[in-house]
Amino acid sequence: MGRTCERCGKVLKGSTDEALQAHQRENESCRPRAGAKESQRIKELDAKLQLLIEEGRALGMRGGSFEASEKNERERAELQEEIKRLRQEHRDEKKMVKTIAQESLSAASWTQSLAAAFSGDGDARFTRGDNSIDQRLASETVGLVSTADFRAKRLAIEMEATRKQEIEDQKEQERIAMEKIRKREKKQKREQEQRRTLSFDEADDG
Repeated sequence: MGRTCERCGKVLKGSTDEALQAHQRENESCRPRAGAKESQRIKELDAKLQLLIEEGRALGMRGGSFEASEKNERERAELQEEIKRLRQEHRDEKKMVKTIAQESLSAASWTQSLAAAFSGDGDARFTRGDNSIDQRLASETVGLVSTADFRAKRLAIEMEATRKQEIEDQKEQERIAMEKIRKREKKQKREQEQRRTLSFDEADDG
């Protein structure tokens, strides 16, 4: 079976690296497939790759040096690998956004969260079902199609959750400190009462 060109999507007759490089170097119809929703970074790299391909064609036509051709092919290969990686990340992010959006609209998922809230752990489970980062992320990213918007929303939610946790931790530390003070004062009061009792007993004995 032939190899598929990662740039234009065409299935080649050959499956070797040489066949792919020849196709990209010589075929005028081989153009980047950057879609409208792909990141600006991918589009920029695609444009750079196109320039390298045209440069390689020019080197072949005018008989450029072996070193120049080697450098051109190496840079093209590295750029193609980077574009492939970024596109895979882009696809993974789109799937994640879609999955979370679907989960946020799932009545079964929400019903399950509510059922867990009332099944024994009380307020803690209800809070987890209603206010957790994942649940908020799911409910507040419905309709977002840009991964940049999704990341910005996730960052905002996580920062808010972090600030909230820091406040709760500080309150807990203050509560523990106050509890220690109350215990120390209670102990001191008890010791003072014991000393007074001993003083009264000694006075009676005298």
